[in-house]
Amino acid sequence: MSDIIHFEQLYEQAELLSKQRNESRSTADIVKEISELLISYSETDAIDSKEITNSLKNRYLGEIMFLITALSQRDNINVYAALQEQLTLNKVS
Repeated sequence: MSDIIHFEQLYEQAELLSKQRNESRSTADIVKEISELLISYSETDAIDSKEITNSLKNRYLGEIMFLITALSQRDNINVYAALQEQLTLNKVS
């Protein structure tokens, strides 16, 4: 059983591994894969089994997040600041 780590540490570890796994891929290719995974995620609602749906959604969302770490690392995006800005903007709306 692995130790529990803070989300920030988890995200940084994912960025490092994702960089290694995706450095030869173009940004467009990564974005395309994210788009395909989002479609697969939405299609799981058609499955009758809630247990299977939740399992697939968990897997797809994990894959999406992992690919997002490749983009944030590649483009040196401060994801905390980006999310904070969106949170603020959405509170105002």
